[in-house]
Amino acid sequence: MESLVPWLGLTVPVNYPGTRKTSVLIGTIAGTMTLESIYGLIGKFAADVEAVDVEIISVDRDFTYLAVVCLAGEAHAVEDALRAGGFAKPAAWLLEGLFAEETSAVQMLIPAFTPWKNILRVVLLYGAGMVAVLWPRNTIRRMEDFRPTLWRGAALTVLTLWCVLSFTGVTTFIYSNF
Repeated sequence: MESLVPWLGLTVPVNYPGTRKTSVLIGTIAGTMTLESIYGLIGKFAADVEAVDVEIISVDRDFTYLAVVCLAGEAHAVEDALRAGGFAKPAAWLLEGLFAEETSAVQMLIPAFTPWKNILRVVLLYGAGMVAVLWPRNTIRRMEDFRPTLWRGAALTVLTLWCVLSFTGVTTFIYSNF
């Protein structure tokens, strides 16, 4: 995990390829280099490159970690120029499979929860609703703010009757006959 620390400043995934019109080259150059020296390296070995942007992610005593954005058609020329200066892409383990064991363990557990999926959803929603309603400040505020009125009583009565009739099948009987 210590080898991931230099990449923490990177704002895109390490294996990000770029867009349709741009390419992103992410990797390291041996030694410590400045932006000027990297631009000079690209200018020396790929003078015909139109547009390139270099961002140094981090520098330590052994490597300079960088991300280079260039036009997609010029990516090979830029990469060759960088390789002339010692550029290397990150190791394969950093690109894929970093957490392969952990994700495979989770994927093995998912089928075990499939029969319980709906029950877990109901419990989660019910629990979230109960926490929201019974949170001490909410409960106290609602008790203080609640003022029973005739309109609220009538609405609650209609809602209760409708629920009882729905559960007993009376509404189904009424809908099927009319």
